[in-house]
Amino acid sequence: GGRIGQEEAATTMYELEATIARRREEAVVPGDKPSWTRRLLDNPELLCSKVREEAGELCETLEKGEGGARAASEMADVLYHSMVLLNLQGVAMEDVLAVLRDRFGTSGVDEKAARPPKNKTEEETAPAPAPAPASVPAAVAAAVSDADPSDPAIVREPLNGAGGLDKYCDDDPSADECRVF
Repeated sequence: GGRIGQEEAATTMYELEATIARRREEAVVPGDKPSWTRRLLDNPELLCSKVREEAGELCETLEKGEGGARAASEMADVLYHSMVLLNLQGVAMEDVLAVLRDRFGTSGVDEKAARPPKNKTEEETAPAPAPAPASVPAAVAAAVSDADPSDPAIVREPLNGAGGLDKYCDDDPSADECRVF
């Protein structure tokens, strides 16, 4: 739960992102079996079905009281499949984490109310997604490995608003549950 654990978690996430990007760039050799990641990247319908399936299994860990270890395993599956989906859309994890950072200190209810409405017309006319990142940005990799406590690349703030811990974290912001990244 401390700084080392947070940095290891961030490094693991960025390493996974880089692995997914490499799989996307790998040439598919006829007759060879592609990696699971490549199969997901080549089949958006399969990918979306896996994201939905894994999210459902994560919910079942709570509903069936399967415990923390099982929940962590299912969350790893949700995170992996979601990261493949993000890669396919050209969205870097640093962009996702920036959105979370922007939500700090904001009530989840207020944040959701402030979002622009979803508009099918906007989705239909949206520009094509940017290409997926080829690797983890050097600045992010360096920041994580430097382990500087003041480094903004590693979020050490309570995740107020986004994680449902507002009241708890307001009372005890130093609690491990409030130090998500």
